[in-house]
Amino acid sequence: MRNFWHSALAASSRLLVYGGAITIVLGGAASDSPFLFALAGLGSMALGIILATMYVAIRD
Repeated sequence: MRNFWHSALAASSRLLVYGGAITIVLGGAASDSPFLFALAGLGSMALGIILATMYVAIRD
């Protein structure tokens, strides 16, 4: 069961960071208000980094 949570944390942190970057690039380019997409993308990336930190702390 521990391996499942390690995999889930690692995968979700990657998805949040990559999704945040995609949100910043595509949403900012196609929108009238790129600032809001930048905030949403940065928030998603920050959450992904927090989850990655939790993964490293649990793994050790």
